[in-house]
Amino acid sequence: LHPRVRRQRQMCIRDRDIVVGVEAVGGMTGYLTLKANRKEFRISVTKEDGITGTVQGDGTLAGAVYGLYHGDTLIETCTTDANGQFTTGYYEAGDGWTIREIAPSPGYLLDTTVYLVPAVTDQLPSIKNDLTLTVKETPILGRLSISKLAVNSTAGTEAPEVGASFEVFLKSAGSYDAAAEAERDILTCGEGGTALSKMLPYGVYIVRQLSGWEGYTPVSYTHLTLP
Repeated sequence: LHPRVRRQRQMCIRDRDIVVGVEAVGGMTGYLTLKANRKEFRISVTKEDGITGTVQGDGTLAGAVYGLYHGDTLIETCTTDANGQFTTGYYEAGDGWTIREIAPSPGYLLDTTVYLVPAVTDQLPSIKNDLTLTVKETPILGRLSISKLAVNSTAGTEAPEVGASFEVFLKSAGSYDAAAEAERDILTCGEGGTALSKMLPYGVYIVRQLSGWEGYTPVSYTHLTLP
């Protein structure tokens, strides 16, 4: 601009930048933009098992779908990676930002908690702010029920096989000994020939009979799925 500026021509605000137009001597017009830096944030979310902190059974922390909301408006959709994590893009700081789960990953219940994002402008220290949030997820658990009958086809009789015992373990573990304590159980049939396992995490399980009545064929490997 020429140093001899005669008068201010116009002033307007565009996307929080102040644009000043001035008319200089000689009819030339120049513009000066004053940047008004606004605070922004992004948030990284980590999903964890709410009981153990790590994945149980055949569940996974990958594939859960979350939404970043401003008020009740969905702004961005994110999906957790193999580590149960995602990071949003940058957005203008302010009130009313929340994180909500839209669809859970396999082996976990939908988390209905609305997580407030601490993105209030006067509480953020920098122009670009990286926030973090850890969410605790509820795993799907269930019990396996076994009923065993001793069938005598020759005599045409059947009776509850009281005392028959079974081992139960997560198939993906490969064996009872290799399975985690929370992913295996030993069952013994009581009155009525039935047995009920402890609470086990989501997955495919193998049931193998360990002992039973003499003269009766034990059950070979059987696959059962929870839930």
